[in-house]
Amino acid sequence: MLRAASLALLCISSGAAALAQDGQRLRMSGETRTRYETLDGQFRPGFPDDDDDALLMRTLVLAEYEFERVTLVGELHDARAYLNDESTPISASFVNTLEVLQAHAAIQLFRNSKAPSVLKVGRMSLDIGSRRFVERNGYRNVINGYSGLHLDTRLDGGGRLDVFFVNPVRRLPRDRASLEDNEFEFDELNETREFWGIHYQKPGLFGEIQGDLFVYGLNESDKTGRDTPDRDVWAPGFRLIKRRTVGEMDFELESTLRYGSRSASSTPGSPKQDVRASMLHFEIGYTFENAWTPRIAFEYDYASGDDPSTDTYERYERFYGTRRGDLGNTSIFGPITRSNASIPGIRFTFRKDRLDGRAVVQKNMLASSQDTWIIPRLTDPTGESGRSIGTTLDWRVRYWLKPDLLRITVGGSGLWFGRFTRNVPDGPPGSRTLYGFAQVEVFF
Repeated sequence: MLRAASLALLCISSGAAALAQDGQRLRMSGETRTRYETLDGQFRPGFPDDDDDALLMRTLVLAEYEFERVTLVGELHDARAYLNDESTPISASFVNTLEVLQAHAAIQLFRNSKAPSVLKVGRMSLDIGSRRFVERNGYRNVINGYSGLHLDTRLDGGGRLDVFFVNPVRRLPRDRASLEDNEFEFDELNETREFWGIHYQKPGLFGEIQGDLFVYGLNESDKTGRDTPDRDVWAPGFRLIKRRTVGEMDFELESTLRYGSRSASSTPGSPKQDVRASMLHFEIGYTFENAWTPRIAFEYDYASGDDPSTDTYERYERFYGTRRGDLGNTSIFGPITRSNASIPGIRFTFRKDRLDGRAVVQKNMLASSQDTWIIPRLTDPTGESGRSIGTTLDWRVRYWLKPDLLRITVGGSGLWFGRFTRNVPDGPPGSRTLYGFAQVEVFF
């Protein structure tokens, strides 16, 4: 399979050279990343409580061919995992061998207008707003893909309007044996889900404050051989942000309410439930006037949990957005997601020349003590185990060995178990989980 990947990349390079010789407007870029990860102790039940390792490799090659008002975009994505064993929580988020991530036409509309627009038609990645609702995955080894339509309109004063309607791409294979062997299988369109959104951004809404208004939605229904919770949900929300400036306070507030309905389970004929859930992110920080531009901030993330005593479904479920930016390292670690969570924390960051870094301490709690801790799927329906998942320390340092070409990163995380994790039925052994990683990125 490595030979096949090399051959595909060689064909793309050869085609690019031929087009470039013809004087066509062709742009090519890419990156390759190798990351080693190690885990000591395990918070997931059912996995051995010992050391775990993973070697993750990801290569991206992007080609854009522009003529008149149309740009054809193609991107190959190759993600593989090595060193994993039965204790590694491997999934389709780790492995997706030699797949087409993007293959779309970007059509320029209203070229002479004050609001130039680009309509993308085909397979694409999405990265909008704060990225908490839909993102082009950064840390995760596999990037989400979608097929459909995306209208990107740039407005006066730096504003932006994004409108999209897509079907997510279902990554294949999904069985553990195939993933462990990095086997190839074409991805398929997830016809059970329709994902859509409208997102408006306006810089300078109040002085230096940017304002966003948005609504995202997911429509899900059973298809042949695949049962779903039949979700029909939509989430209107807003964002206010004053960006970081040396010697000044900054802040961000983003919140949404989630409405709609869903079935009580994936079993056909399950009764419907009303959905009423919410999410909030708040941070306030200050950047000091110093060569290292240190910043310290208080942060709080909240995502509602379900109350089993009501007929309403109150657990917030994220769409396709980031969790690492706010909630720490993911991959074989990643204990927290934006669901049934109440998390205050303190963040410290710095940047000087080619070097930057961050450290975050957070107190991770359940929003509802009777609902599930999502990642390890642990629940105490009585609520007697409490709400404290534990305390996390998350850190990362990056350095450009050669700007825009070669970057190295080291980092790690720790989760020290709280009352809930120690007492929940069938919970993990031990008292903590430690995680570390080192990666090298090459851009071309």
